[in-house]
Amino acid sequence: MRKIKRTPSKKTYKWLSALLVLAIGGIIYLIYTGYIHHKIQQVTAWYHDTTAQIGFVVDDVVIEGNHLTSHKDIQKAIGHLEKRPMATIDIHDLHDRLARLPWVKQVTVQRMLPNMISIIVTEKRPIALYQDKKDYFPLDENGKIVPTTLKGLDPHLIVVAGKNAPDKTPRLLAILDRFKLIRPYVLSARYRRDQRWDLYLRATGKDQILVQLPAQKEEQALQRLQKAHETDRILDRNLAEIDLRLNDRIRVKMANEAPLKKQRKK
Repeated sequence: MRKIKRTPSKKTYKWLSALLVLAIGGIIYLIYTGYIHHKIQQVTAWYHDTTAQIGFVVDDVVIEGNHLTSHKDIQKAIGHLEKRPMATIDIHDLHDRLARLPWVKQVTVQRMLPNMISIIVTEKRPIALYQDKKDYFPLDENGKIVPTTLKGLDPHLIVVAGKNAPDKTPRLLAILDRFKLIRPYVLSARYRRDQRWDLYLRATGKDQILVQLPAQKEEQALQRLQKAHETDRILDRNLAEIDLRLNDRIRVKMANEAPLKKQRKK
């Protein structure tokens, strides 16, 4: 016996279409009048109040890892969180605000239920001070200027100057760190237009020792200088200048002597 397939009548389709239109219209009406939004607000407020009543309220904000970023700056960035319901805290917003602080490299913000907010800061590392005329700016480990004050910085940071000096500083310091006998003497450095560095070293007298590095093979030049210091304590002598720009020799000028003659360009 064959089964007869029944298909919905046109009248049924009309009823379904009418119901669908009414349903969509009702939803649009509720949205337009603000009823749904109001109900969502009511449920959200109820949830916040309920969780707060059972103890989910911020009682403590624990901040770790900050050294150059003061607690005051962090507090200003995040606002007053104490006694607020935990459910009202926007973790992503706090993260974004903290990430904009000058010394902050990375930051982690977490709810530690029932009543604590944890903030763990990883800061940029200051490696030098960049001198631009009379102004000084900290440089981070990537040679980028950090737009903030010098408060809290190591007073023994090397000072660098000259056009393009910030970008070249990380490489210079990486080279200097390989020469343990020379590095403690270096006070400042200037990047010259001929794409090389002049170093200024502390001296026994009032003035500093000018050390002229070559544009290339700086490490070989500093190796010669360190060897000379190991054997003859050259950096402890009463010198004014040390010229390392020649490959096979070190030229020096004693303090109170006439300046070294400029090298002729070959």
